[in-house]
Amino acid sequence: IEAAAVKVLAAFKQIEKVSMKRAIVNIFFTEGRTITRKEVEAFRRATDQPLEFSLTGRSQVILDLSQTKESDRLAYLRGVLAKV
Repeated sequence: IEAAAVKVLAAFKQIEKVSMKRAIVNIFFTEGRTITRKEVEAFRRATDQPLEFSLTGRSQVILDLSQTKESDRLAYLRGVLAKV
């Protein structure tokens, strides 16, 4: 259910792909869509976990959830996307 909720939120926010390998989440926005300053600030407010932003080429957010329990990571990600 959490994975489905993440997919729905991602589509609503023009996120093309979300991948999670171990504890690192890569969020890729659709081609040609840039992340606004307001969105960057919203991501920062939505989580206390380490974040990186790539604004060159295809916009991307990299979220490190290594401090989050493995079984809680999808729910945590859903919560972050819901706040952005």
